[in-house]
Parts: sequence; structure tokens; C-alpha cells
Amino acid sequence: MGSFTIRLVAAGVLLAACAPAASPDAADTSTSSAAPPSSAAVSTTAATSTTAATSTTAAISTTTTTAATTTTTVQPTTTTTVRPTTTANDPPPGVVTGVVVGLGAGSGEIDISWDRNPEPDVDRYEIWWSATPGGSKSLVDVVPHDPARLGGLAQDLGGGRTAYVDVNGRSQTAGGDCYELRAVDAASNEGPFSAEVCLPDPPPGQVAELTVGEGAGSLEISVVWRRNGEADIDHYDIWYSEQPGQAKSLLVSVPHDPSQLGGRSQDLGDGRTQFVDYPRDWIAGTNCYRVAAVDAAGQTGPQSAEVCYQP
Repeated sequence: MGSFTIRLVAAGVLLAACAPAASPDAADTSTSSAAPPSSAAVSTTAATSTTAATSTTAAISTTTTTAATTTTTVQPTTTTTVRPTTTANDPPPGVVTGVVVGLGAGSGEIDISWDRNPEPDVDRYEIWWSATPGGSKSLVDVVPHDPARLGGLAQDLGGGRTAYVDVNGRSQTAGGDCYELRAVDAASNEGPFSAEVCLPDPPPGQVAELTVGEGAGSLEISVVWRRNGEADIDHYDIWYSEQPGQAKSLLVSVPHDPSQLGGRSQDLGDGRTQFVDYPRDWIAGTNCYRVAAVDAAGQTGPQSAEVCYQP
């Protein structure tokens, strides 16, 4: 009986049973008579062995990976969020109203007064100043809201109003020394600024020393007045009616600055200006005039007393 070899492959285990060793001649006979293993058989065996090895390796790798995963698992962090206590909405104070600015009793002093805000939690008021309208403002002082805390420069006027005296040597220029106020509550919420209020710029005073008489030429009427003393006077409006007491119409505007006079308007050299109106009939008691000064802000002062032509 010839030699034989049995190979069993199962789950990566190779089992072999071998007969007693044959003589060399028998081996040669076996080799020559038995067909060589087919390439398919070899491939099957190799593939099976490779697959088992791979499976084993994968199993080990999986175990290792599982162990690694277990080792490196990050536990979720537990955090506690503390949220602020929600309180009722606390809006800032409203705008300060009733602001009045005027000349103080002393040199360089400005009086400011305002209506106290109605909100119950208002604590104080900030007073801001600039030299000119719309200028960049600086903080002057902080004044308590509670009338019981007022004193010194700040006083309770009664009627819900507070007064303050700015003693910082202001220019006291009409139209200048401008203020804005804002209320601040106990939580330091700042309200909006009030409307800007400056020292009042009064209109020009009444024109004085108006005279009406004959001009140098035929049918000319000379209208003469003294120029106002205010620094911001821009021009004079001359108003005319044919009869006394009648409603008057604007006749002409004449510059205040003597250097701008010319034509029918002349500087008489003693602070007076003359305007020549023509042609007018020289009838006594007719041809009546009034003159009013107008400042650079466009404010018109009161008209002068009416004066009619007298030869």
C-alpha cells in the first residue's frame, strides 16, 4: 500500500497524518503517478490560511481597540449653570423737562432750573455745559433728586422744581452758555439728555431818535435814526404808510454796519444812519415811517414810534 498525506484545514488549524516513510523509489513512483496539486487547491489552502490569520488578527485588534476605547472613554462633564435672578424691567429715567437758563445774580453766574422727574427711583441729575449752542459739553455738577438733600448751589423751588447756580465764571453771553440735563436712577441707569437750552438771546431794542424831513433833492424825504447799541444787530427794516395810523408795508432794509452803507443809505458820522426816500409829495403830516432793528438771528425788535413828514 502506497504512502498518502491527508491535510485538514479548519479554523486555521492544520492536521496532518502521515504513513510510514516510503522508500525513495516508492516516493518517486508516487510522485510520478500522482497528479500534482492543482493551482486551485493551493490557492484554496492559502486563502483559507490567510483568511483565518486575518480573522484572528482582527479579533485581537478588535479586543485591543475595545480595550483602548474603554480606557479612553470621556465621561460627559456635568456643569451647573447659575442664571441671574430675573427681575422686573427697570427702564432708565425719562427726559428732563422744563429746563430754564438765565443770568445769575453775580458776575459769571448762570441760573438753571428744571422739573424733577416723576419716576420713584430717580436718584440725581447731571448738568452739562458748553459755551456755544451744539458745542461739546462738559459735566458741571451732579444734583440730588430728593429735595431734602438739596443745599448750597442747589435749592428746591417748590412745585416740583429744582434750581442750581453755576458759579464757574461763565461769559454770560446772550445765545451762549448752553446746558443739557439728564436724570440718573438708583441703579445708575442714565436717561436721555434734555433739549439744549442756552441763555436767552433777546431781540433788539427799539430804534430811537427817528426823524423825517425834507431831503436834499426835490421830492426827497430824509429818514434818519440812531443805530442800536447791541453787538448782534444786522440791519434795519423801514416801514411806510402814506397816512398816519395806517397799516404799513416794508419799504426797504438798510445794513447796520456803516461800512456796508451806500447809494440811498449814508452814515451821518455820529452813530446815525440816513435813508433817502423818493419821490414823495411834501405834504405835512403824511408819508409816515417806522424803523425796527433786526439781529443776526433774525429776531426783530419793536418798531419805533411812528414819525410823519414835517417840512
